[in-house]
Amino acid sequence: MSKRITIRDVAQSAGMSLATVSGVLNGETRFSEKTTKHVWEVANRLNYMPSASARGLRSGVSGERVKTGIIMHIVHMSNVVPYHDRAQETDVYRLSWQARRHSLFVIPYCYYREAGFQCPPLLNDLIDGAVIGTPHLEIVNTVKAKVPVVLMDVPFSMDFVDVPIVNIDHRYGFLCAMNELKKRGHRRVALVSSSFMPEENFTSGETQVKKTIEDAAQSAGLEIMPEYSLCDSITAANHDAKMQEYARRVAPAVRRGQVSAIVAPHIFYHLSLKKEFAELGIRVPEDVSLIGHHLGFEAPCGITCMFSDREALIEMSLELLRDQIDGKKIRCYENLLRPVLADGGTLGMAK
Repeated sequence: MSKRITIRDVAQSAGMSLATVSGVLNGETRFSEKTTKHVWEVANRLNYMPSASARGLRSGVSGERVKTGIIMHIVHMSNVVPYHDRAQETDVYRLSWQARRHSLFVIPYCYYREAGFQCPPLLNDLIDGAVIGTPHLEIVNTVKAKVPVVLMDVPFSMDFVDVPIVNIDHRYGFLCAMNELKKRGHRRVALVSSSFMPEENFTSGETQVKKTIEDAAQSAGLEIMPEYSLCDSITAANHDAKMQEYARRVAPAVRRGQVSAIVAPHIFYHLSLKKEFAELGIRVPEDVSLIGHHLGFEAPCGITCMFSDREALIEMSLELLRDQIDGKKIRCYENLLRPVLADGGTLGMAK
């Protein structure tokens, strides 16, 4: 049997006093942010668990853990793009509501990377499992070392091959989108996507989806025109300015018929472009078609898109986690939800 990590081991590895480490792990707020973060990082890395974690959660002499029915929903709040955190906030409420149907109670944990991963319920063996919505490898490794986990709506990585993941089948969705464009006579399209990398070692979902769109266009026989596309660092702060600048730049190509459609990973770019095109006298979809992807709880109005039902995504994640908690064998580690075409009136025939 491996040696149980004690609080003294944590203090020694952190290079701090026993009193400081004990105070941080017990939630005292008198320590600096730097000290708090360092102690938690060491405790998580060593897989430390307080000896008092038993506190009624282990039964009899067998030491078998008694299930609590409590799970965690761990998400990363980025404050990077204009729609990201709003979607995460909605997820927190919706997942909690849907979990009740599985007899599970959810503790939401909104993780800000700069503050460090500080999670007493996990440390104290109070939870049965976790749904994780962050691609940070160190967080996934910390949690999966203690409880069953499911990754939900996290860009696929080879680092996660041994972790169940529920995701959107973007490849299927954009193949459908590109084939629909081709059926309507479109041949030359533009692509709008952000290249913004919010922080070091953070996998950008849009980077992967952009490659998926490019591959789908090639499969459908459509040409993505790089000179009329936009792949730039788009953030919450510069989103409106970038969309206005791009609309003005691409407008002449649209008028000349050099570009007949614009594709994007998210409809949020199209919502802004539709407004900018109207001010420039360009009609949607008569002059240019707009099609993208939307992940939400209901299909959006106003933009044609491949719609992925987020309620179904959450339900699939909870079912997979419930099975693990109940000791059932996982049949498939990568579970993909297929989008459907939602007609928002912005997809027309090519001129």
